Amino acid sequence: MAHNVSESLDDAEKTCISCSACLHRCSHEAISFVSTDAGFSRIVIDESKCTNCGDCTKVCPQLNRPKEETAPKCYAGLEDNRDNVFHALSKWIVENGSYVSGALADKDLKIRYHATNDLQSALQMTFSPCFFSEMDGIFVDIESLLESGSKVLFIGRPCHVQAIKNYIGENANLYTADILCDGQPSPSICSNYLREVSGNNTISTLECNSEDKSSTLNIVFSDGSKKESNKDPYVRAYKKHLAIDGACQSCNYSDHPRTGDITIGRCKVHIESDSENREVIIVNSEKGMHLLNGIIDSGYRIEECPMPSTADVPGMRKERPLHPGSKRMKDMLGRGHPVSKAADYCLGRKYDVGITGFWRVVNYGGVLTYYALYNIILDMGLEPLMIESRKESANQPLPPNPKLYKAGYPDYSIAPWYHSKEEEEELNSRVKNFVVGSDQVWNRKFISQNSIECYALDFVHEDRNKVSISSSFGTDKFEGNESEKESFARLLRRFNHVSVREESAVEICKELGVEASVIIDPVMICDMKHYEELAEKSNMVVPELYVFNYMMHPGIFTGMEAVYKALGYGPITISNAGVNVNERIPYPRTNIGSVENWLKCIMNSSFVLTDSFHGTVFSILLKKPFVTLIGSWGNESGVDRMITLLKWLGLEDRMYRTPHDALKSGVLNRNIDYESIHQILNERRKASMNWIRNALETDRFSNPEGASPRTNQTRLSIIHLIESLRLESRISQTPS
Repeated sequence: MAHNVSESLDDAEKTCISCSACLHRCSHEAISFVSTDAGFSRIVIDESKCTNCGDCTKVCPQLNRPKEETAPKCYAGLEDNRDNVFHALSKWIVENGSYVSGALADKDLKIRYHATNDLQSALQMTFSPCFFSEMDGIFVDIESLLESGSKVLFIGRPCHVQAIKNYIGENANLYTADILCDGQPSPSICSNYLREVSGNNTISTLECNSEDKSSTLNIVFSDGSKKESNKDPYVRAYKKHLAIDGACQSCNYSDHPRTGDITIGRCKVHIESDSENREVIIVNSEKGMHLLNGIIDSGYRIEECPMPSTADVPGMRKERPLHPGSKRMKDMLGRGHPVSKAADYCLGRKYDVGITGFWRVVNYGGVLTYYALYNIILDMGLEPLMIESRKESANQPLPPNPKLYKAGYPDYSIAPWYHSKEEEEELNSRVKNFVVGSDQVWNRKFISQNSIECYALDFVHEDRNKVSISSSFGTDKFEGNESEKESFARLLRRFNHVSVREESAVEICKELGVEASVIIDPVMICDMKHYEELAEKSNMVVPELYVFNYMMHPGIFTGMEAVYKALGYGPITISNAGVNVNERIPYPRTNIGSVENWLKCIMNSSFVLTDSFHGTVFSILLKKPFVTLIGSWGNESGVDRMITLLKWLGLEDRMYRTPHDALKSGVLNRNIDYESIHQILNERRKASMNWIRNALETDRFSNPEGASPRTNQTRLSIIHLIESLRLESRISQTPS
């Protein structure tokens, strides 16, 4: 049997609403609250102090909601009323010597319940459900006022009304009004947004209209200045349930009987043949009728109307499912984005950078290349979207996350799989920059024409920024006939910025009429912490000493046993992920199945023997002694990228054709000066990162004039042309 409120909520399968009634009731100081990732507060019980008296359970509104049946009557306020119903009630209460309790924004930009008999303070209170209202000490304040004989009207969410009633008990001087509420928002999101929009100003009053399409937020500051936001991102996020409390997703207080003496709000009402948004007052008790008569006597005009239907009133719907973008909203805020941007992007499904390329490839290096690029974009404070090349058949199902990336990209970071260029063009309305990533995305030897065109960003409009980041042709010449070459050149010339991985690719681009820069592969730019985080997810057990033997072409490794003997320890041999490890070859191989395991294997190894570009790259990043084998490859095999990498790092002496050549050279006993190597690497990393920053434009969705990047470039070009013509004109008019 449960004895404290936490156990009782678990048993009842209900969620704490953070009202803190239990904390104020507990006389043993056994209750405290902790914040969740979303900023909500949840109960923690100190078992060493709890006596299991059960007092906390008696005040919890989630566990104690009286169900007395009432016969409510509904009224609509007339549109020509001078005051809204909240102000009419506040005025009547205060002018009759009583107190009104509602929510006020404090100097720390948190909204808390206060009780006052000062009319100006009462009129500054906000009664909008859009804002999180902390109850803090209001229980004790109201209790003290009632004990002194004062009358108090408490206006708040229905669950907060019930918390007050449970805490106070029956009291003739306590009046309550519950508001039509569509859920309790996150307190941290609420205060952070108010901080964003207010700057250093102190908020005097807050008004928000979440009942119609305008989604307006009005703020009056203490210095008298005002701020009005139509289609406000925070208000829109609240309406769409991007971040409401778990307790509100299946509300206990949406139906009748209501908890307040009256229920007030704004919703659609049907009067005769008319249907419009009006202020609504639902009278639930004799006290409620007393309140209504009071404001009528003060000049507030009403007419009786039918009870609003649940379909017309979000605050009367029990089920309030979270918006599909709620997980992304939480993640974006966790990454430090402003509430305004997070709300706008999640509701509009907007992204800063769309990434296409080999991100689903069944290849450890290929998957890590795009994992690196994805995290580079995130670390820049931008929001990436992974885009697959177009499917060959309209009936092909959406493929899962990369097979080798077990953790996977978030669902919200993966675009739909499009069948046609025309379908894919819809991304232009939601994505600012489009990037084709690294690896051999332009190698016609093994890429279909459909994919080549996609990786040349044929679906991207002229007014969008098009960028290639360390892309590769995979060979030292363009593969294809003249027609294919010209077709590809036309697409590549549309790019705003082109970078490639190899020096040979610069020459290919030059033949196509495009200027290209060489930058290093994204895996060498990405912060190492991301690889460490990935490796920590591996559950693979590895020995203390071993050679990480990563082979793409087993034939090259003939004689590698002599290397193991010289080093004094054996290997963990891993093939390319797409290879059948049961195929009979002289070397036993391990199928590690994921990049998480691959990273753990290379991170914990004592020596690396590989014929892989990415095996070589990670050896250098992780400062491992290594040998790279190239067999009898020619430039057409892609060995150029290996040569380019090792040449500029001064590591040509780590590359050999066979294990025998490596052993004979004495390389196994030569140390690598990684301090000097990483100085060179860091310089290249910095230069490459600067290139990426310059290439990716970040103001598309905030451009006040709505001008596109290409439009702005064109405007500048015209200005420069005009200035040049003026200069030439002045020169021609100057006497010789």
